Amino acid sequence: MTISKPDADQWIDWAINKGIEPEVIAWVNRFPHALASYTDGGQGDNPYIYNPRKTQTAFVSPRSLETASNIVRTRKDNDSDAVIAALTGAVGESAARDMQAYIEFSDQLPTWESTIQHPKTTTVPTSPGACAIVVFGAIARVDKATIAPFMAYLERFEPEWQACFAINIARTPSKQAIAFSCKAFSDWVAKNQDLL
Repeated sequence: MTISKPDADQWIDWAINKGIEPEVIAWVNRFPHALASYTDGGQGDNPYIYNPRKTQTAFVSPRSLETASNIVRTRKDNDSDAVIAALTGAVGESAARDMQAYIEFSDQLPTWESTIQHPKTTTVPTSPGACAIVVFGAIARVDKATIAPFMAYLERFEPEWQACFAINIARTPSKQAIAFSCKAFSDWVAKNQDLL
């Protein structure tokens, strides 16, 4: 019996609720073809996926992404060469090098505490990679007490990142009640229906 693996959207929905590091989630969002199958058309040159016609020591799969998340989580305990070597062993060299950029973005971001305590003055990232990490990290972290201040912070982002947050939190079953019970979120949805 042939069983398909999840596509990027399905995996992201799962990952948000399972404690996968936001850098890994943001990377999958940016490179959704990393979860394609070699049986899909046009994937012959995809450097991330398993391909039985090529010799590979590692490749991207849902399981190897969870391993990569554990490596990213403990990156502060190792030097950058050790982190890249570990990621290469988990997801392959192409994915490891691309993921390294997302890790570097995340190390330059404001802390969650700063974002929640000072939403109007905390630095807002400008690069797409850093914005993706903030958005997907927030989906995993927000709760009833922090969603309103995070919405105040998010209003300072470009509209497409605001929409990305709104769409993805609305699709996450464990976060839907939190989002829809927040007046700031409801007001944002009413004001920005054209983005959704």
